[in-house]
Amino acid sequence: MRFSAMLCIVILTGWGGSSAAPADDATGPASQPPKDGYSLLNPTPQWLLRSLNTDRPSVTEGPFTVDAGHIQWEMSLVEYTYDYDHGSRTDGYSVAPFNARIGLLNNLELDVILSPYLNIYTRSRTRSSHLAGIGDTQVRAKLNFWGNDGATTAFGLLPFVNLPTGYDGLSNHHVEGGLIVPFAMQLPAKFAVGAMAEFDINRNTANDGYGFDFVHSITLGREFTEQLNVYIEYVGVAPVQTGKTYLASFDTGLTYAITENVQVDLGINIGLSRHANDFTVFSGLTFRI
Repeated sequence: MRFSAMLCIVILTGWGGSSAAPADDATGPASQPPKDGYSLLNPTPQWLLRSLNTDRPSVTEGPFTVDAGHIQWEMSLVEYTYDYDHGSRTDGYSVAPFNARIGLLNNLELDVILSPYLNIYTRSRTRSSHLAGIGDTQVRAKLNFWGNDGATTAFGLLPFVNLPTGYDGLSNHHVEGGLIVPFAMQLPAKFAVGAMAEFDINRNTANDGYGFDFVHSITLGREFTEQLNVYIEYVGVAPVQTGKTYLASFDTGLTYAITENVQVDLGINIGLSRHANDFTVFSGLTFRI
């Protein structure tokens, strides 16, 4: 899901892409029974599930994990990306890209991220190209250190690896990886702020070695009703020895909770820097089982 730049700012009662669950009281979830004994094979009971916290629709990841023994499916129904640069126009479609989040322990989850079908068409006055097929696969673990079940702040770590499963030109055919460090904080008046630092080891544009990308974001979100949340975000990507230039985007969107376990969203990411995609629009769905 990286048609647009990789950095964000989110807002929602836990932010647009990642909702910060409200504390049970001023001191946090002290009255909640311990949940450390639950696991993938011993699922957390429904009455103990934390509020639905998603890693979409924003680019910014959240520090909250899925409860043990449960699966959270987060997907775009469709994403459309448009870019026009020096007489060359690119139209990109991503159909049903998803993040399957599997709760292993109370504070640990396994994620599998895949774009099953990408369709990218680029054309200019002199030539055109067309790429279509499956994208690369990302596998990662998310570990929450605090704030999972309601607190003023929350913090986590997400190590990940990108596997070159993409078709033809949709992949550089090399393994990549990195580390994401997400943080969230509750604010008064139903606002929440979050930040993400991401350290990527990526192939360079010449595809003859590796470089480093520093992805950073700041997020602000607000809960307007129990169902409706809105977010804005800034995303930046600073390259080091990759042959790329700095990318920046402004993103905004909303989420609407249909039930405690089902949420829909829509949004737009707008490129701010010259080489960022002009815009990406999307709508999506999250459900937990």
